[in-house]
Amino acid sequence: MLQHRLLELEYRYPTIYRALVVAGCIGMAAAVRALIDPVVAGVPFITFFPAVAVTAYLAGLRAGAITMIAGGLLALYFWVPPFGSFALELSSLVTVAVYVLLSGLILALIHRLRTALARANAAERRSSLYAREMVHRTSNLVSLVQAVASMTFKNDGCPEEQRRLFNERLVALGKALASPMSDAGAQDVYELLRAVLLPFGDHIHISGRPAAVTGETAASLALIYHELATNAVKYGALSVEGGKVNLVGTIEGEDLLLEWRETGGPAVDPSPERRGFGSRLLTRSLSREAGAVEVTFEPRGLVASVTIEAARLVQAEPSGAADRTQVARPIAAQQR
Repeated sequence: MLQHRLLELEYRYPTIYRALVVAGCIGMAAAVRALIDPVVAGVPFITFFPAVAVTAYLAGLRAGAITMIAGGLLALYFWVPPFGSFALELSSLVTVAVYVLLSGLILALIHRLRTALARANAAERRSSLYAREMVHRTSNLVSLVQAVASMTFKNDGCPEEQRRLFNERLVALGKALASPMSDAGAQDVYELLRAVLLPFGDHIHISGRPAAVTGETAASLALIYHELATNAVKYGALSVEGGKVNLVGTIEGEDLLLEWRETGGPAVDPSPERRGFGSRLLTRSLSREAGAVEVTFEPRGLVASVTIEAARLVQAEPSGAADRTQVARPIAAQQR
């Protein structure tokens, strides 16, 4: 965050900003060097190395080079014999050469670091732009499908109730697909899960203690549970009549544990040989710092445990003192 603000200041007021950084770093380096002069001897440039590094990092290569030259001349005049002169004795040439060499190396390294940071910031901005564009396109696509479906149902004489259910599920699916790409801040876990799982009918039962997570973790959870629900519809409990899913959230220590448990579905292979993209998505959606995902293929159905580290939880709403128990609807009655 500090780096972003400094870059913004540098962009808006480049000349004044760089001049202030150069003057401040040189002045501080000279003041510290004067204070330690009675204690430190034979190292006239010792405080100017950090000044060069800080200036180059904050204000760029050119400002760092100015600090290197101006600071070097200042140290040469006051702390390199003969004092009070820019003349050089033969014994001081090595000291000056080492200063120039090391300062140049510092400038090169800091310049590469700034270049890498600038590229990373640009990539982050592009990713954010692409995410917003994908949300926009998803919304447009849902609207287009709604229009086509409306015309088709009208021509085919489809009952009004069926059209309404189709439109509601389509809108919910669009919201679920857009959730991982949004830039929202902290989100209530159960409101997020309800929105993501809304398209999959009322066979998913959600309950647990109130909890909220950071925006980044919310996006990961949206991906994880949309993938779990999609797999359940294709292969698991939601692929057959009578299949159910219980999603329970509990607090263990300071962490949040979300357990997805499928029952009433087809027989489960306890040790599948292949792991597709969906399986890899589940286990890698959360970073190690955020938590962990563990998938178990029990005989009664798949069980997926998601642990969210305490650092990724935020203060829950005051009104949420009691358990939240809800079904992932209101969309339809039962899945057919």
